[in-house]
Amino acid sequence: MIDIWQLLYHSCFITVGLLVWFKSDAFAEYFDLLGLDMAFGIRSYKKLRGEVSYPMSYPDYLLLKHNSFFVRLITCPLCSSVWVSVMISSSVGWQYLPFLIVVPLMLYNHLEAKF
Repeated sequence: MIDIWQLLYHSCFITVGLLVWFKSDAFAEYFDLLGLDMAFGIRSYKKLRGEVSYPMSYPDYLLLKHNSFFVRLITCPLCSSVWVSVMISSSVGWQYLPFLIVVPLMLYNHLEAKF
């Protein structure tokens, strides 16, 4: 039987992860703060972000500079959500997978316009 609270918890967890990754600079800012900016190209990202005429996010930068299969997976909200849902479902139960794919994406699409 599906526990609705567990489904809601994991759906919110995935949605927050998607919002932080795609709609904020939190990843770049925290890695810069921790001194890990060289390891993840944060300095190059910040320099390039200042040179372009549109608001570039870190996932946009990754796709522009390191276009590979893995980068395309982590820069696509649908792909990222599906794979995180698969990982979570493998530990909590496969019966949650369909809901953990659809619910976080619905929440993300609803909240994305607010950021």
